[in-house]
Amino acid sequence: MSTGTDGDPSPSGTPEPAADDTEQTPADDVTQTPADEAPQPAKPPRTGTTTARERAERQRDEKLESIREQVESGSLVIRKMTDEERERYPARDEPPKRPRSR
Repeated sequence: MSTGTDGDPSPSGTPEPAADDTEQTPADDVTQTPADEAPQPAKPPRTGTTTARERAERQRDEKLESIREQVESGSLVIRKMTDEERERYPARDEPPKRPRSR
């Protein structure tokens, strides 16, 4: 067996640590992990940017409110169809459902 430059019996030439020298392992490290941290509060709602669905819902709500106001003021009357109108304008069939694309 060859000896290092200082006389230690190590093939690489670096002295090996003594028995009482210990390396710190990750298990010995006392740091907080994400599981140990307190739960974060929910994110506040976004302001400024809206999704297409949110914009469409807001527009629908505004339109319905406008219709309600017109009915209350008397400028719009909602009534049942007469038999003659029902024959002239029959109910439409529902369009076939389109498969969802992913």
